[in-house]
Amino acid sequence: MKPKNRKMPKTGRGGQGQTIPKAIGLGTALSLLITLVLIVLETVFLDKQVITAEQTKTASIVVWLVATTAGGYLGAKLAGQQTLPVSLGIGGCYALVLMLITGLLYGAKFDGVLRGCIWIIAAAAGAGVLASKPGSARGRKHRFR
Repeated sequence: MKPKNRKMPKTGRGGQGQTIPKAIGLGTALSLLITLVLIVLETVFLDKQVITAEQTKTASIVVWLVATTAGGYLGAKLAGQQTLPVSLGIGGCYALVLMLITGLLYGAKFDGVLRGCIWIIAAAAGAGVLASKPGSARGRKHRFR
């Protein structure tokens, strides 16, 4: 007797378990790539004296915000559901990588890193809200009689 080919029923989230880690990884990678490009652009502007040395601190914060928002938005859109936790995960990973780079380059002098992490997490939360579908709040399909 031949064994019957039976298809296994889909259980759980239907393969969504791999989508969220991939979205977090891709969003973090995009954030780091945007950071690299914008920091190189900032360095060119500083070399050509378009911006002053005092303006680099503000420019760096803007780079963090742009990179986090873009990476968080892309990752949340790739995940489909749970946009806010995915974008917050991307922001946390991005902040962790920046802290590791700061520790390696500056000998563990973390002056002002907490403020930068708060900005990054806030930008990631904003990206998660922007990526969410309108009307996706729970309870919208329930009617009171």
